[in-house]
Amino acid sequence: MKRISIIVGRIFYWLSWPAAILYVYGSKRTRLLLMSGDKVLVMKGWINNGQWGIPGGGLHKSEDPVIGLIRELREETGLTIDPKAIKFLGAKPFKDKGFNFECHYFYCELSQKLPAKPHLEVREVTWMNLVDLNEHNATPDVLTAIALVRGA
Repeated sequence: MKRISIIVGRIFYWLSWPAAILYVYGSKRTRLLLMSGDKVLVMKGWINNGQWGIPGGGLHKSEDPVIGLIRELREETGLTIDPKAIKFLGAKPFKDKGFNFECHYFYCELSQKLPAKPHLEVREVTWMNLVDLNEHNATPDVLTAIALVRGA
C-alpha cells in the first residue's frame, strides 16, 4: 500500500507541477537544516518527486520568517525547537525547474536527535547522514542549505 501511495504521489507531483509553480511564484519560503552531530532531519512529502527535502514552507502575509519556520517544522514533523537556537544563514532566490521564490535558510544544531513523526503533507521523516545527501537524492534547497552551513 505504501508503494502505491508513493507512485500516486509522484504522478500527482508531475501533474500538479504547473499549478505549484504558479502558487509559489514570488513567495517567501523557509527551510531549516536541523542537525544532530552528522545527521540531518530530512523528509518526503506525499506529493513528491522522490527526493529528500528539509522542513520549511511558505510564509503567511507579514509573518516573521523564524515564526513561520517554527510553525512549518511543527506542522510537518511534530517537533518544536527554541527560536533562540536557530541561526539565520541567509535569504537567496530559489530558481529551479520553473520554481521562483525567495528562500530564507536557517540552521539549528541539536545535542541529540529528537523523534520526529510525519504530519499533514509529509509521508516520511528520518535522520540521515549528511554525507549521504547529494544531487541525486536531495532537493536543490537541501544542497543550498548544506553549502551555506559549510560556508561554500
